[in-house]
Amino acid sequence: MDNLLTVKAGRCIRDPENPTRYVPSNVPGEIRLELSIDEELLHFKWIPRRGHTVEGEEFDLIVFPGDASFVPYNAGPDDGRICVLKFQSSDQRHLFWWQTKNDDSISASEHTRKDRLVARKIDQLIQSGGDLSALVGDDELMEIDDEAAPGAGESSRRGGADGGRASEPQPSATTTEEQPQFDVASLIRGISIPGGASGSSSKPQGFLTLPSLLQPNVTTTILESKAIRQKLLANLPPALTADVNTEYQEKELLRKVLHSPQFSQATAMLTVALREGGLRGVAESLGVKLDLENAGTQGGVEIFVSSVKKEAEKEDDEGDTQMS
Repeated sequence: MDNLLTVKAGRCIRDPENPTRYVPSNVPGEIRLELSIDEELLHFKWIPRRGHTVEGEEFDLIVFPGDASFVPYNAGPDDGRICVLKFQSSDQRHLFWWQTKNDDSISASEHTRKDRLVARKIDQLIQSGGDLSALVGDDELMEIDDEAAPGAGESSRRGGADGGRASEPQPSATTTEEQPQFDVASLIRGISIPGGASGSSSKPQGFLTLPSLLQPNVTTTILESKAIRQKLLANLPPALTADVNTEYQEKELLRKVLHSPQFSQATAMLTVALREGGLRGVAESLGVKLDLENAGTQGGVEIFVSSVKKEAEKEDDEGDTQMS
């Protein structure tokens, strides 16, 4: 892994007294952008700094150009020096606060010029897929003189009386120890494709992604099916399902996994594979027979989803025939 950038920043966490608001965590940490040489994938990482390990907070997300962006968070005048990593393909967001010393000449709640330049550099690296040649200008940022020590940068999170609040409601960031390989077909057969059923000539607005199809309101409905729950649970590590005995426990466990950043990341990666020429390989690995005759001008994701649903309908028809 090539380390492209490291900058000191803390995470923002939910306020226990007000779940609709995020507040800066005191844990000293750092953002890292690293490029996987073998896979040529860009990793956005946040880790606690040495001596401040916090179990469950460290994370590693693969970010794709055009999907992820990193920008200053300016929802209100007292939000503090906070930036947000957000995605087009899902509603997950991660908020961070700069742990570098602020310029004493400006308000503690305002981004410094250097804050904005570093945020722009991070976003440029994301949009270029980790290509350093995309960083035009801002030469002084090629070496970041980050001065924040474990106790430094205190003023950067004092943005207002409540510590640099970010009051926009954000999705929960539930994590799991292992990333399960789900029976994707079981999930897809219970969803609707924008623009009509398989074989329809109408085309959805924008490009279709699996995360956009598997939103929480959709997966919650899908989990009402006992058959689908059983298929999904069979793909989870035994340690996670050992104490699951009731329908409620099944639904809660699956909701946590399906709404986790890891699952969103996995479906985003699958979307990229389907859109960039990996349709046949993905279909073969998942045992999906592609319906290419009715594909028309559909993209890889639409063809894949339509094919899964067509197979599901065929299985249902065969089941009805056997019962009659």
